[in-house]
Amino acid sequence: ILLVIARWMVFAKAGEPGWKSIIPIYNTYTSYKIAWTTGMFWMTLIFSLMGSFFQTMGGDGVNIMAMLGGICNIVTAVIAFMYCLNLAKSFGKGILFGVGLWLFEPVFTMILGLGSARYQKIRNY
Repeated sequence: ILLVIARWMVFAKAGEPGWKSIIPIYNTYTSYKIAWTTGMFWMTLIFSLMGSFFQTMGGDGVNIMAMLGGICNIVTAVIAFMYCLNLAKSFGKGILFGVGLWLFEPVFTMILGLGSARYQKIRNY
């Protein structure tokens, strides 16, 4: 329940209606809109879907499909890491806070939402 409240507060601090934080997929879209660009959300979604598709098609063995799936998953993880860095920057936090968001998202989201951090409209690219 605390995490739901914290995410709601992060959205509210950024000028977005808090209810957007509880709708699956739309909350991620809105989060990317807050911290980065919606284009990066779509890239994340596409690479995630491609990674799942390629790994399913590749089976358990080591083949080109499984390797493509792994590459797509790595790209998705890198984009997610960069998103966390941008979100931290948008709230006036540093790189280490962004790493914390990436590794321990629930804890650091509560710090952002329930703490004194203020949203700064920074256009991150």
